[in-house]
Amino acid sequence: MMPGFGEDHFINLLVTQYTLESELEKMKEELVFRCPDFNTVVGFRLFRPSYDRTKNLTDVNIKHAFSSLGVNLSDANAKLILKRYDSDRDGEVTFSDICDIFKPKDPALAKEFQRRLPFDHKKSEQDLQYETKAYLRTLFHKTLQVEQNIELLKLEL
Repeated sequence: MMPGFGEDHFINLLVTQYTLESELEKMKEELVFRCPDFNTVVGFRLFRPSYDRTKNLTDVNIKHAFSSLGVNLSDANAKLILKRYDSDRDGEVTFSDICDIFKPKDPALAKEFQRRLPFDHKKSEQDLQYETKAYLRTLFHKTLQVEQNIELLKLEL
């Protein structure tokens, strides 16, 4: 642990992390019910602009997606988000990785969310309802809080 910080401080960080992770998971569950216009394809399109035809995404795409919803990320924070969802640790996230940002852990809710396909495959984030965009913005903020707290925990070790 870092000098000057006691065991109580570390325990508080752990409790905070548990709370943040629980809140994030609850938000993912609520996304399924509150945002019927949102699906995995639209979620991926948040991260990859229509002019970008690359298969996988980098921290630049993550920064773009957050920015498109009004959440400004530093380069360092974009890399934190990338690190969390980059399942094969190659510095890029795939469609499947992006789905994990939004998909709840509850198997029934995850199945419901994944089953939700767009009626119009050209639908993008511009077509989302205002309430959906606002909810996604809140979910992105929570995701960032989770990652920032993890970094604080690492500094304590």
